[in-house]
Amino acid sequence: MGNVDNLTTNLKECNEEVRINVVEGLISSMSEELSALATNSYTVCIYRVSVKYRKSKEEAYTPRVVSVGPLHHGKIHLQAMEAYKLRYLQSFISKLGIGIDKLIKYAAKMEASVRGCYEDTSEFQSKEFLGNTKNEKQTPDCEQSRHLVEFLVFLHRPSSNRQQAPSGNGRCQYTISASQLHAAGVRFDHGMGELFEVSFNDKDGQLKLSQLTVNDETETFFRNLIAYEQCGHYEKHITSYIIFMDSLMKTAEDVDLLVKHGVIDNLLGESKLVATLFNNLCKEVMEEQKDFYFAEICNDLNKYSKTRIHKWNSKWFKWKLILKEKYFSNPWSFVAFLAASAVIVLTVVQTVCSILQTKNS
Repeated sequence: MGNVDNLTTNLKECNEEVRINVVEGLISSMSEELSALATNSYTVCIYRVSVKYRKSKEEAYTPRVVSVGPLHHGKIHLQAMEAYKLRYLQSFISKLGIGIDKLIKYAAKMEASVRGCYEDTSEFQSKEFLGNTKNEKQTPDCEQSRHLVEFLVFLHRPSSNRQQAPSGNGRCQYTISASQLHAAGVRFDHGMGELFEVSFNDKDGQLKLSQLTVNDETETFFRNLIAYEQCGHYEKHITSYIIFMDSLMKTAEDVDLLVKHGVIDNLLGESKLVATLFNNLCKEVMEEQKDFYFAEICNDLNKYSKTRIHKWNSKWFKWKLILKEKYFSNPWSFVAFLAASAVIVLTVVQTVCSILQTKNS
């Protein structure tokens, strides 16, 4: 019996020792991961676009002509430019007056810091990595950004910060469409400043926005900036702008209204294409955005449109829009409506005449 008790005790001690080892191993592993995150997350500035963004439009995130850096190096459709890249390298070192050996040694010296700019470079060997990188500044700065996309994000930052109005339920309320705002008494005007120069005067109901030219490159441009903001430690200014414009342009009629007032310069042709473009840009973006740049303006617009007279005007416009889309989408529907209305009117007249005739007799 004593042997059984000793065996049970030994098993308990063994299990406890295993449990302690597992816990200590987990603590060590998590500490290493958190340490790496704390030291590397703010130096990373080159990311792989997440799967959810790529699924929406793969070609918007894929180089068409030339690859810069190791992420897309070796892809078949980009091979034609490799010879040109070597010519540019030759021209570059010729202008600097240095040999290729010095350039490669310098790149090797900077390999660790350059790798730190990438989200993940574990799959690239040093020889392959060094042959496809260029040293950049390590501190993000508006004037000394580390690559083109980061430069564009900094370039399009607003010159001033807005005081964000907190929302009661913790979620930001976006505005209604341009057509509904127009029906509620909002007047649109345009300027030629930066994208974020948007102002609303609740005294006269004027909403002023900077003019935006929409062309074949607009979608790719905004998709890359949005993806970059979502990956990095940046304020979501571009994302906020796209969400705001998407809330204004729900239909082709909204786009037509903004084109009429000079807010949109439509080079795509059909207004529906512009509305669809902005609607699609927001599909994968988190809507519960705590730092929504246009929160205060949206709140002001919503308050303005919900006053008694503006509210009824907006509802009446919405009803008209529903009637137009569902029942008067083509001329024959309208003709049928007129015919039915005429029959009803004639029936009522005939009924009234019959009643009057009966009373007289």
